[in-house]
Amino acid sequence: MLQWPAPARPADLEILSRELPWAIVDKPYAPIQIEVLDSGRCPVGGLGFAMISGTLPQGVRLSHAGYLTGTPAKVGSYWFAVRAANGCSKATRFLEFRVTGAPVLHVSPDRVRFVIEDGVLRPQTVRVTASWPKLAYQVTVRSGSEWLKAVPHRGVTPASGGSMDADILELSVDPKGLKAGFYRGEVSISAWEAVDAPTVKVELVVGTNGRETTNQR
Repeated sequence: MLQWPAPARPADLEILSRELPWAIVDKPYAPIQIEVLDSGRCPVGGLGFAMISGTLPQGVRLSHAGYLTGTPAKVGSYWFAVRAANGCSKATRFLEFRVTGAPVLHVSPDRVRFVIEDGVLRPQTVRVTASWPKLAYQVTVRSGSEWLKAVPHRGVTPASGGSMDADILELSVDPKGLKAGFYRGEVSISAWEAVDAPTVKVELVVGTNGRETTNQR
């Protein structure tokens, strides 16, 4: 009698982590846990982790619970193999631990001017990049610039090798209620542990048919 093979069963364990957050040399690394998908079918034993080959930078260790902790002492790229086991099955994956200097943010352009065209102020865009890929950043509009709005498309710099080379920050203004004059605003872009917070200077001209006046704000 012809028997069809049984359908493949999902792995009991699978290491999901593929890219670890980068670390800054001589700075404590926030505890990061290796992410694992556990089917829950194993009736015995708890989940444990071990590094079975490769190296981590001096000052960083992998705990039995799967956390990477410590303060890396040297810049470099470190590859290691981690094994997760639960008493019934195990899974292994090679991961890269990158240690570098603090991230640096860049914006382009760093100055934007809005002038009324046919009564419409069209949004303008600013490119946000960083020396780190997948770096989450925050946007702050200077107090007193309530007429200015800044919205990032993703709020994260692009991944290495991706199709996008920058994230886009969209700037728009609402002149409603503003008197005729020349207004200045500012948007700052910051990220955890970044070297500095670059700013975008924003100018707004409010006048009749877009003509600039001399009032300064």
